[in-house]
Amino acid sequence: VLEEVLRRELDTEPEPETQRLYTEIRTGQQVARRASDDAAATEVDIERRLNSAIAGEDAGIVLFDFAAGTRGVFDGNRLVDHAADNRRLTMGELLLEGSEAVLRLDGNGRLFLRRHGQNDEAEMAYDWENRGFGGDCVYRLQRHVVDHMKGRGPVVNTARDYLANLVVENAVYESDRLGRRLTIPCA
Repeated sequence: VLEEVLRRELDTEPEPETQRLYTEIRTGQQVARRASDDAAATEVDIERRLNSAIAGEDAGIVLFDFAAGTRGVFDGNRLVDHAADNRRLTMGELLLEGSEAVLRLDGNGRLFLRRHGQNDEAEMAYDWENRGFGGDCVYRLQRHVVDHMKGRGPVVNTARDYLANLVVENAVYESDRLGRRLTIPCA
């Protein structure tokens, strides 16, 4: 949905997913070590467990360096408070800052686009319903897959395509475990 909105509003195609991409991932200890060497950095909070009732982490920061020279920062904390009528609808807010515009998802599931050089953002229309958990995202995914299996349209989220996400996820944890940057090839 986000890709469709950006393509329509910016009248441009996203970068081809087929380009060879080398992602350097830095997490955990190595970022803290680099920050401690930098006099300007006073505190770095990379990964932490805030809820003792779960086995995994609640918060983390992942830095990406892409082969094309762009950088990405994933700063996630599933327990951060945010403005919303139902805080479990989006489980937080999303901000995507690109070279031409900023896309923002608020806690009520609304999308906004602000082009660079402008102060005002425009709300973007997209198809969703405010019901169930997360706008019924789990049901909608399962419905999409079942429809595909019954011959009622192509599947747009194949397991093969999703494997790249698992490669990145595993590299994040391995990078943290080893305490160093990792370079991973993604096709």
